This record gives sequence, structure tokens and C-alpha cells, in this order.
Amino acid sequence: MMLDGPRALSWIASSFEAAHHLPHVPPGHKCGRLHGHGFGVRIVADAAQCGQRELARAWAPLHRRLNHHYLNDIAGLDNPTSEVLAQWLHQQLSDAVPGLAWVEVRETHSAGSQFDGKTFRIWKEQRFESAIPFDADGNYTGHSYLVRLMLSGGIDRTMGWLLDFGDVKDRFKPIYRQLDHNPLDKLAGVRGADSAAVAEWIHAQLSPLVPELSRIDLMESDDAGVSLHFRQDMRWPLL
Repeated sequence: MMLDGPRALSWIASSFEAAHHLPHVPPGHKCGRLHGHGFGVRIVADAAQCGQRELARAWAPLHRRLNHHYLNDIAGLDNPTSEVLAQWLHQQLSDAVPGLAWVEVRETHSAGSQFDGKTFRIWKEQRFESAIPFDADGNYTGHSYLVRLMLSGGIDRTMGWLLDFGDVKDRFKPIYRQLDHNPLDKLAGVRGADSAAVAEWIHAQLSPLVPELSRIDLMESDDAGVSLHFRQDMRWPLL
């Protein structure tokens, strides 16, 4: 259980393995080939209306329908992108789960989607290694970072996605190259080498390329980091 402002949220996490392909991608796109994933799923609800046992009970028949199956053969999943799958799960669960808040689907360890009944949200994560100033004598130390880029909006009804995860990575690539294996205080226009300043710099560089960008998390470790929100509804927690 966790707190989201004044309300408590209950959630369960699970996984399933399944094959699929995306029928509407351009020729040569890797997702057009038959492939598969070990998907992660998280179902989140208002704890005052639905507990973890009820969530697990509602999820069990869906797990049986999805696990070790070909997703394209399931009604409503003929184009099973992460966004479509999150929406489908939300629709399947909405009657059985009072207070359903959102459904998350992780396609890989670094990319996923969320649907809350109205808004689609996706994220793409990347790690980079950088140098940062260590002391007043001009010495440097190194640090490993994880950046999580979050987008929100509607989906393209033909493609079934908000934006291709590969396109997010490609648009971020020239910015990533400036971050990775470089001193962060030397970035052109950065106001400092602290995480907040670097996250602001990433936003300034990336937002013209990705107008759907709504939040940036820059993690210094599993326990520490900063989040920049550019839309009020992006204050949702990523569990």
C-alpha cells in the first residue's frame, strides 16, 4: 500500500510471458516480426474500495488468458502495443475492481506504459556515466545515473502508441551523447552539475524534440533523485 496525497492506494505486481507482433509498423521495423516479452503488470486501486486480495482475484483470470499465449489472437488485442494492452487491461478490470486507479504494463526493464481510463503515459529509461565536480580544488569524481523520460497524451489509433519507444530513444540520443562519459558541469548552458540542474538542462534540450514530454526523473541511486513535472497530472508515482 502507498499514499497518493490524501488517499491510500493498494496495488499488486505480476508478470506474464507472451508472443505478439505489431501489424501496423513500417516494413523492416523489428516489432513487425513475431517476437515476445516477459511483461510486467501493476494494478493500482483506491485502497478504501479495493484491497490486494480483491486485486489478485480480479487479475487471476486475465493472467490465464495472457500467459503463454499469442496476444494478437485475443479479442481487442489485434495490435498489442504496451498502450493498447494497458487500456485493454483497464477495460477488463474496470467492472471487477472498484476504485481502479491505473494499470501499468512494462514491456521491458526500461520501458512501459500506463492507462488510467483517460490518459496514456509512457516512459523510457536510460543509464549514463558522468563526471561531476568533487571539491573546491577542481577535482572530479564519477557517478552513474538513470534518467526516466515520461510522456503523456493520446495514442495514434492506427499505430496504437503515444510514441514508439524507439523514437523516444532516437530523439534523446544526441542529448545522451553529451551526458554519457562527459563532465556534467561543462554542458553548454547548464547552471550546475547537481541533479536538478541537469534535469532542467535535459528538459530544455529535449522538449522541442518531444513535445509529449511531461516529466523527467533523474535518479542518482535507487533511493535518491529528482523529478521535474511539466503537467499537473504527471505527479502520479511510478511504483
